[in-house]
Amino acid sequence: MNSQQLAGPNTPPRDGPEPGNLVARAEALGISSEDQRLNTVDSSSSGLDKPSVIQQTIPPSGQVVIGGKETQYVGATHWAAILDDIGEVKEYFDQGEDDDIEEETGPEPSLLFNTDAPPTKAKLLAALPSRRVVDKIVQGYFHGANPSLHILHAPTFQKEYLKFWANPHDIPICWLGLLYGIMCLSLFSSYAAGEENPDEHASQMQTIRTYRRNCIQCIRLSDYTKPGKYTIEAMLAHLEGEFVLSDADQVNCYVLLGVAVRLALRMGLHRDPDRVGGQITPFQGEMRRRLWAILRQIDLLASFHIGLPSMVESVDSDVQLPRNLNDSDFDEDCTELPPLDLTRNICEFIIPPSYDDIMELDAQLDVVQANVPPSFRFQPIDSCIADPAKLIIQRLNIAHLLCKSRCVLHRKYLVGNQDHPEREYSVKVGIDAAMQLLNFQKQTYEATRPGGS
Repeated sequence: MNSQQLAGPNTPPRDGPEPGNLVARAEALGISSEDQRLNTVDSSSSGLDKPSVIQQTIPPSGQVVIGGKETQYVGATHWAAILDDIGEVKEYFDQGEDDDIEEETGPEPSLLFNTDAPPTKAKLLAALPSRRVVDKIVQGYFHGANPSLHILHAPTFQKEYLKFWANPHDIPICWLGLLYGIMCLSLFSSYAAGEENPDEHASQMQTIRTYRRNCIQCIRLSDYTKPGKYTIEAMLAHLEGEFVLSDADQVNCYVLLGVAVRLALRMGLHRDPDRVGGQITPFQGEMRRRLWAILRQIDLLASFHIGLPSMVESVDSDVQLPRNLNDSDFDEDCTELPPLDLTRNICEFIIPPSYDDIMELDAQLDVVQANVPPSFRFQPIDSCIADPAKLIIQRLNIAHLLCKSRCVLHRKYLVGNQDHPEREYSVKVGIDAAMQLLNFQKQTYEATRPGGS
């Protein structure tokens, strides 16, 4: 998961060493300490009568960091556990605690520690922008690569989305929270990419925080302690947003993750649908597996990031991994999940293509390459100064496809039996195509660098 953070108010410079220099020194100290530890182990490995020396080489399991405002335990993977032994770093950040107090602009609303009464469902519906804006934002989410994307079944969500606009007041409040969470994530991705805000009535960051706040209010209004349909989905979308929008320590994410894990346990997501009672359809069972898999991934990543133990690893779970299915392979009306398509692999294993077939396809590639219109044939990028970027990309895509096709076609003969009579030609064609791909990558890299052509 990406741990991007938003820039806060400018902090005045502090006296003392710069944090960048301290971190560099910390890294150097870590390297020298590791060398010293290895030397100690080597010197003590010759005998078994030095338990005290061996005991000193055992790395600590974490650090208890005592600050002016907070005492916290951090595991060995957390940066504070590495830097805590450096006095200058502690002095720098201890000084920063007092400086930052004056610059806080007020805490953001929290799902767990918000005592304000949530607005009504009607107000949350009225806070949505026009459908044109919402359509564009939601489309950006499904075209992106957000970790939470697979908690949804896209065709089913699209049906629910159309029903929502037909009659907004009939939709569950948690579904509305899910929609706000999706919009928050989509808009943050476009913000990070430097794209313009589809909603012209407010700044992009203000809009992101508004969607985040409305997602929280919807979850609170749904009484999330009694989880039902869309509760975990909305929580995971909100959790991902918290991770990219939260403060540096991100303890709030860890606490919120604990709530999500316990709600998932309450719903029985840790049990495989095929092994428990109840009327769970194949579609519902597969989506439950997806939810648990995504929750487990987020838990492992967040726990490693913050340096604290995982919460899911201690759960007695028997859930199978979700199947490798596209959303188009199944729907809510299916009576059983489709089997994995292994036909192609079985056929290739039983009846592999002959070398004559491969050479025939290779000749067809030559014909296709010769029939590419001159305007779409690849040319060195530095010689295409007057050509539009779209045309250059189209040329690259065609050339990429042809080279990759040759690599795939001849890869069987690139390794294996050295005495195969046809191997020499396949090796030459495969290596030439691979070198072409590397050349394309080099030219693309140079052209897209700051100041590149």
